[in-house]
Amino acid sequence: MGLSLLTRYMKNCRLLIADDHRVISYGIQLILKNLSSFFTFEFDEAVNGNEALKLVKANNYDLIILDINMPDTDLFSLVGDIIAHKQNNRILVYSTNSELLYAKRLYKLGVMGYLSKNSPASEVNNAITSMLDGYTYVSNTMKELLLHDVKFNNKNTDNPFDSLTNREIQVAQGFINGENINSITNRLNLHPSSVGTYKNRIFQKLQISSLFELSKLAEINGFT
Repeated sequence: MGLSLLTRYMKNCRLLIADDHRVISYGIQLILKNLSSFFTFEFDEAVNGNEALKLVKANNYDLIILDINMPDTDLFSLVGDIIAHKQNNRILVYSTNSELLYAKRLYKLGVMGYLSKNSPASEVNNAITSMLDGYTYVSNTMKELLLHDVKFNNKNTDNPFDSLTNREIQVAQGFINGENINSITNRLNLHPSSVGTYKNRIFQKLQISSLFELSKLAEINGFT
């Protein structure tokens, strides 16, 4: 029995880490050395969505780790393109952005895990091990939210940000993070007037009138 378990885990895994901060990629690789008794790893790296998608089309990966806020990258479109290329691609989103704001949306798209960059190394190990074994990784926080949705049949929510579309969420997150319109425009490949239109829609849906109110609302709902 012990031998079969050892044989099951002793395998080489190829991972893609897409993050424009090299130190994050390096940190993940260091954390994964703790799994070396069970896995051996090969790593490819990308700094934006275009590079990541090219590598995905050229190679087979056991796990794809994506940051949300890469330059010139629409994460939702990138996830859709990766899964469209190969439906069983395992994607872990690893981000500083709030799990409450993004995780449920990304799970619906086919992502198999969402992890905060503030997570301890032990949780990173657990998430990656689970996903390499073919399981979806869901944090305790997300388990509670998903159970709440099931209990109330997903009809009742006190989260005002749930009313926003995926694109509106991305624009709102930019403003919450302190980005200006030009920065959001460049990151999401949008025209400045489009960012202005999304901003107006966000304010209308959230019933606010300023970026200060947006930041306070995000803080109240645990999104900062």
